[in-house]
Amino acid sequence: MAPLGLGSSFREVNGVMMGNPPPSYRDNTYRKHVPRRRLQMSSRRMMNKTIMGMQTFTAKRTMRLSVQQIPNAPMATYLATPDRVVGLCFPQGRGRRVDDNSQPHDAKYEVRMLPQAFLFLNFEPVVGVRATSTVNEDLTHANLTMGSEQFRIDGLPPELRSLNDDVNFVFEGGLTATVPTAAAGTSAPCSLDGTARLSIRADVPPMLQMVPGMAQAAEQALEAVLERLQQQLIREVAGDYRRFAAAQQRQQQAAAKKLESATHQKG
Repeated sequence: MAPLGLGSSFREVNGVMMGNPPPSYRDNTYRKHVPRRRLQMSSRRMMNKTIMGMQTFTAKRTMRLSVQQIPNAPMATYLATPDRVVGLCFPQGRGRRVDDNSQPHDAKYEVRMLPQAFLFLNFEPVVGVRATSTVNEDLTHANLTMGSEQFRIDGLPPELRSLNDDVNFVFEGGLTATVPTAAAGTSAPCSLDGTARLSIRADVPPMLQMVPGMAQAAEQALEAVLERLQQQLIREVAGDYRRFAAAQQRQQQAAAKKLESATHQKG
């Protein structure tokens, strides 16, 4: 039977009020028949969505440089082993090789990025990076790629250390050297094109979700990391390439003297 004061089209079915209430629905007679269970379930779903909400933060960078090539050491040979470029991007021992060095063109590193200050947190990201290089036969094209394989965050407070299990961190970088085929082995300019992308996808704790501007601050922090990497590479790559070429020239001269000496001894 319909409660007192409600129209006949508004009735109770299995404990739930069905139909259209009359204008008197604003009184307490109607309100006390609204099923509380349904309201409670809706509130719980909203709470779980807030607690378990995934958020993604991304930053990207591109660059182009022109470096004068040195004939006895083409830029392609410089990129053939990743150690020097990784050392430029992560100086002062922050890029430590962790494999057995058996594959010079395919290397793994533990990279400790610079300590970060984000909101009220101070922490240090540590990334496992794999770097591989490919070079064509005429040394006019080389490609060095870097990608993250592992990730952890050092320095988190105890209540946030579970983030190490919940964060999906992606680092992708590439550096490509190109020289016109007709200019192979000459001092022609070499074009260096670089790309880098950082992305973090994580279950953000409620205490951080409530911080105003949290998403913007996270993306600015990623942008700052890429900015430092880019500026470090731009500032250092030409000079390091010249040092590499000079070392190559010394090795070639030493090898030539050794061969000459061996020839004289046979004569």
